[in-house]
Amino acid sequence: MKKNILILIQGPLISYGQGPNNSTSGFIAESTIIENSFLFNKYNIEHVVVTWKTINFHELSIINHLEELGIKILSLTPPQENDYDHRFKHHYALSTAFSILNSDNYDYIGKIRTDQLVLEKFIENLILFNSEKILISELMKSNDFYLGDFTYFGKTKNLKYFIDSQIKKKFFHTIIANDIGMKFYVAKNNYNSKIVLLNYFFRPKLSNKKWTKFVNDNIETIDSNIWDEIRWRGKKMKDIVDKKYFLFTNEYITTKPNHYFFNIITYYNGLYIYSKKVVKFLLKKYFNK
Repeated sequence: MKKNILILIQGPLISYGQGPNNSTSGFIAESTIIENSFLFNKYNIEHVVVTWKTINFHELSIINHLEELGIKILSLTPPQENDYDHRFKHHYALSTAFSILNSDNYDYIGKIRTDQLVLEKFIENLILFNSEKILISELMKSNDFYLGDFTYFGKTKNLKYFIDSQIKKKFFHTIIANDIGMKFYVAKNNYNSKIVLLNYFFRPKLSNKKWTKFVNDNIETIDSNIWDEIRWRGKKMKDIVDKKYFLFTNEYITTKPNHYFFNIITYYNGLYIYSKKVVKFLLKKYFNK
């Protein structure tokens, strides 16, 4: 039976980034969106570009061009919450778009980034995907609760539950990817987040054992060979970050619990980075610096 699929191409039209492969002058995502749209049309997969309302002339011209090509655009009003590193805004956009687009009419829903060019093989794997699990971009070795957010895909009810777990305003982990995993883990198991953090810090073997079981039961990643060839702001993933640090479910997955010092250091290193983003955000908001 043919699947009824909806894919959101979500993100800014001009992308700068806050991690590896940043673009200080801004990566214009127009051509990437057009190429991805062509591929989705080839496989008769419905897709919508989801971005923020803008008054920027360049962004408005991109929107006009995309619409002239028949590409659907959904421009959302950004939330008013202070969101220093976009962890809330990202998932708020997905949740809002799925609601507006009546996602319950689809069997499967998912998202990719505006600034990443996917492959035909990636789309073919989405079509073949038949699981109750959530498909994500990657896991990370020796880094419990890390969930890569470049792509999400799953059965509609399952992915909506996952997205809902992210837009609760509780702040669990200082690093975005770990916060995503921890929020999903806490929501799915109805755990006390304070106990989860305490185990993560001081009982890493127990925390790792529970997280590994959770991953095996609930998470799947894209194929590592496909991950290699996806282009992010014009560069292949394998040329941006070293794949040896990541885990993929088409390979043998094994994780080793960390010494509790590692988890504490990871958390507080993330806090340092997060604090810098808070300061930068507030300076720009109140002093335009």
